[in-house]
Amino acid sequence: MSGFCCQVLQIHHRTCCCRLQMQENLDREKKVRADVEKVKRKLETDLKATQEAVEELDRIKKELEDNVRRSA
Repeated sequence: MSGFCCQVLQIHHRTCCCRLQMQENLDREKKVRADVEKVKRKLETDLKATQEAVEELDRIKKELEDNVRRSA
């Protein structure tokens, strides 16, 4: 094989390796983004449930305070 052909093959090999590495990086990034979105949705659900629980506790507290005022 001539020196030129070897150089072309080396460049092609490096190019393929770079493309493969870029695709692997892209796949990892997509997975990380999907994982972040999943955690974000879970946190938003937990936050909503916590806010609803606080509202319910505030409502119960108000009812108890009203009951204490009426009994006094």
